[in-house]
Amino acid sequence: MIQPIHEYADMIYGCRVHDMVLDLICSLSTEEKFVTALNGMEHISSSNIIRRLSFQNGKEDDAATVATRSLQQVRSVVVFPSAIRLLPTLRSFRVIRVLDLQGCDLLQGYSLKYVDKLFHLRYLGLGDTRIAQLPEEIGNIRFLQALDLMGTSIYSLPSTVVQLRHLMCLYIESYTRLPNGIGSLTSLEELLFLCIDDDSTADITHELGQLTGLRVLSIVLFSDWNDKLLECLCKLQKIQNLYIEVRNGRRNIGGLDAWVAPPHLRILNTRWGCWLSTVQTWMNRLLLLLDLSPSYQSP
Repeated sequence: MIQPIHEYADMIYGCRVHDMVLDLICSLSTEEKFVTALNGMEHISSSNIIRRLSFQNGKEDDAATVATRSLQQVRSVVVFPSAIRLLPTLRSFRVIRVLDLQGCDLLQGYSLKYVDKLFHLRYLGLGDTRIAQLPEEIGNIRFLQALDLMGTSIYSLPSTVVQLRHLMCLYIESYTRLPNGIGSLTSLEELLFLCIDDDSTADITHELGQLTGLRVLSIVLFSDWNDKLLECLCKLQKIQNLYIEVRNGRRNIGGLDAWVAPPHLRILNTRWGCWLSTVQTWMNRLLLLLDLSPSYQSP
């Protein structure tokens, strides 16, 4: 019933269910009013209270349905790219906790205006939406826990991001610059990617050391390796997955020799440089997946 999804070299990166099982799941979820899917195939009674809403296509019948329904009780919204034009203004969702717009082209007219009014929002998925700027008002979503900006054209985050004290997961591109003050995001557990260059090295590395709750960290260096970064890594004792890549800098063999891995480390991945000159003694006590590739190679 559950089928693996393969990628390069026949590696499994996910799972899916059989189409017949999917139909059964959809049928049961409709009966239990677990989710409301606007896919142009089913009629939705106006008496039903919508809690979870999925926009799956842009048919006119669905547009009429949205226009006549109250969305005040919707808790989560997932929008497929073809249905972005059906999505009402964000102020229609007063108690929404999950908003997933991944893959939707937000350059075609849909606005993130009123996003700061979504006080209950916990997850905001804007991956692959082509947006180039995040609204300054993002800092008003004080209880936001996950922010996904992968695949966007955002080159710098607004300074108000540091107000998101409950943020646990932040996913950004390697070229996206973080503002000063990220050390205040002490709830962070996953940070992909952290860009460090010659202009930001001193401030970013100092504040990174304050994020002691990090479990997953990916660093992209646009400068040479420095001891301040090594000192910072020593403070992150909860790290389980660490990725380090160097771009436009000199390779530094042995850069991590003085580092003692935290006890929970499970994956260490470095690219464009070999950071360990010798096998370290701490490797014996860890169940570690080690990848010290000298250059990027497809798996």
